[in-house]
Amino acid sequence: MAAALIVDDDKDWLKLVEIILAAQGLRMEACDSPATALDVAQRLQPNLIVLDVMMERMDGFQLLWHLTNDNITAGIPIVLLSSRDRPADIDWGRRLGAADYISKHMAVRELTETLARKAHSLMQASLAGTRGLVPGRV
Repeated sequence: MAAALIVDDDKDWLKLVEIILAAQGLRMEACDSPATALDVAQRLQPNLIVLDVMMERMDGFQLLWHLTNDNITAGIPIVLLSSRDRPADIDWGRRLGAADYISKHMAVRELTETLARKAHSLMQASLAGTRGLVPGRV
């Protein structure tokens, strides 16, 4: 069964994303601390990571950089899900290697549909052996 890792220090967002992705048939692992998320990602090697940006101690951009520059996790598609949704934030996330950037400011229904659609698409590509959908990545 395909797996997803959710990283967010807000328990309500963790639960919401878990519900959305579980409906896609994914096995879940949730992490509320970016400090442990890299270790969990290396151990689990999920097919998808959904990552918040605004977290304490280490923000999502820093964790994204570590994940995309680690030999074990470099090819895992990562979706940033954040309330920081200025164009500069979105551009920076994509430059760091995020497969997509979704705003938490969407209406719940739109957020659910967008995340489910993106997760399904990335999971299909991952299971087909084309992990690492970021342009320029091998």
